[in-house]
Amino acid sequence: MKSTGSSSSCSECKPTPEPLPENIPSFYQRKLPETCIAFASREGKNIFKSSLEKDGLKSFYNLIEQHHTQTEPAFCGVSTLVMVLNSLAVDPGQHWKGPWRWYSEEMLNCCVDMDDIKKAGITLRDFHCLALCQGLSVDLQYCDETSSLDAFREAVERACVGSDDDDDDDDDEQQKDEGKNRFEVMVVSYSRAVLKQTGSGHFSPIAAYDKASDSVLILDTARFKYGAHWTKLPLIYDAMKPIDPDTGKPRGYALLSFVPDSQRCVEVSKCKNANDVSKQKVSKQKSDNKKSKTTSSALSTQPASIIFRSKMNQKQRRRLYKEYITCLRRDEKYKGGDIPYDAVRAFWCERDSNRPVRVWEIIEPVRVNSVEENQMLQRMRKYSRI
Repeated sequence: MKSTGSSSSCSECKPTPEPLPENIPSFYQRKLPETCIAFASREGKNIFKSSLEKDGLKSFYNLIEQHHTQTEPAFCGVSTLVMVLNSLAVDPGQHWKGPWRWYSEEMLNCCVDMDDIKKAGITLRDFHCLALCQGLSVDLQYCDETSSLDAFREAVERACVGSDDDDDDDDDEQQKDEGKNRFEVMVVSYSRAVLKQTGSGHFSPIAAYDKASDSVLILDTARFKYGAHWTKLPLIYDAMKPIDPDTGKPRGYALLSFVPDSQRCVEVSKCKNANDVSKQKVSKQKSDNKKSKTTSSALSTQPASIIFRSKMNQKQRRRLYKEYITCLRRDEKYKGGDIPYDAVRAFWCERDSNRPVRVWEIIEPVRVNSVEENQMLQRMRKYSRI
């Protein structure tokens, strides 16, 4: 009787796995190839020690606090972005569970349909869009003919090398939290095949750099497959060069940062010149379609999800919009250029019996926390009906 009771109790505690199709094999992790060194191995620990001695762990501590396993096999991109957002102490402005506001994968509900992400993941272009929607500043570089190994190494050092000793001497917890916003995080989009790993395209944050061995620490979110590991910096650079078949472009890397409202008034004067430079870059990009580096505004915006939540399950209505844009691009005056705002507004805000689509059927305001924000939402609803 005791044995039966114990068995019953045990079975009740175990989650019921979803049934798999017949003849589908299962796996428990993969062995790292010789191109990679396990973080927890003796050699990995020695590299970590060397990196620590040379101040190569600037991003490590905040990232390791948020390191987690992606919740779907194809979620490497969105899970990496969730790690970055939480490590940068970005407030999503909406509830996660209970009273808590915290980023999780399902909150990245713009740019790409979540069901599509579950099937095929995201591209570097999608990652860029999602990061901007959450208020991050992004320096994006594709690894094409305009990139170089030296520039990549410089970007890695920019994200990973530096000392936070000054922050350790400060007992003000608020200033420590704001310190999270003052650093940049690097994310790489690369081909696993070049590292002799199984799989194809992948996203990972770079958490540390060791100058002595010229190695970077990859905090892989697919921990069910590969744990955190070191690999040579030139090798990860080469892994970004293969063409992504979904975009026709090579992969690349991004430096992400965040400036919260509390610091923005202080940063405005510092960023004025940077904004001028950014505008010049944007102007140059319009005249050069092959430009591969994209720099967002020096002052980031608050997360788009603070005001609106995208109803990504409205596939049919989104498909109508895509067909509308495709139709416009057939017009000679729109070929090779941007679709004007008036044309986009006409689709979403003007009544048309042939297009029974309204903007409020696709997006919805999230719960807001102030009278001012509520009034703003009401005004936006009113204007969209004009």
